[in-house]
Amino acid sequence: MDGNPPTAVDHPPATARSSGEKVAFVTGGSRRIGAEICRHLAVSGFNVIVHTYRSIVECEDVVGEINRSGGRAEMVAGDLSDNDGRDAVIAEVIATEIFSGCGGLDLLVNSASLFSDGKTLDPPAKAVARETMFALHVEAPRHLASTFSESLAERNGCIINIIDALLERPGEGYADYSSSKRAMAELTLEQALEYAPGLRVNGIGPGAILASRAERGLESQIAELVPLKRWGEPIDVASTVLFLAESNYLTGQIINVDGGLSLNR
Repeated sequence: MDGNPPTAVDHPPATARSSGEKVAFVTGGSRRIGAEICRHLAVSGFNVIVHTYRSIVECEDVVGEINRSGGRAEMVAGDLSDNDGRDAVIAEVIATEIFSGCGGLDLLVNSASLFSDGKTLDPPAKAVARETMFALHVEAPRHLASTFSESLAERNGCIINIIDALLERPGEGYADYSSSKRAMAELTLEQALEYAPGLRVNGIGPGAILASRAERGLESQIAELVPLKRWGEPIDVASTVLFLAESNYLTGQIINVDGGLSLNR
């Protein structure tokens, strides 16, 4: 699926951090867990480049909220499911005032995701959804890591991939989603070895955090399956992102933020 990215955006220059400022680039940062990650990083002192694809208004709201609260954020928009779109997004990131002014990235969070129910799709649509999920969950994080690894390593940075806590026994209709997320988990471990010692790579597996459309109305039943007997909050994932970003001796780890749900699945 991937070709070779244009050399113009292949490896942005690695530059020392400007004025001690930290920079995070969060894909899929306009909604749900991704938006909370952006807000929490901003409160914790990061300048945040927030990516979206189609949720432009929501992304503008997140960026505006951060900037009004005294933080600093900028929006980039584009499709990460194909090579041309990825390269366009990378070019936008490099062109932001945050990236150019601060000299690079300290943190890359791959949160962009597609959660598709195969039961509701006809075979052609299911095939497209499968391809898109693998593109977003595997090829995009690989492409972005390759592009920004030099900058991240120069600044003792890290990559955090947002995976899923329930990978081994997917619910009916979600085999393709789970397969793509398992591939993302494998990618996380591979990248941790590939980019060591200069760059740390970890993952987070959210569990029952925000109900999907298929789960709405079933929140109480799902909570009963969680050893802690309750749903988590987006801040639980966001605070784990910050923990991993600040943990200089952790790499190749995937932390399930799921109240123990994966123990029972």
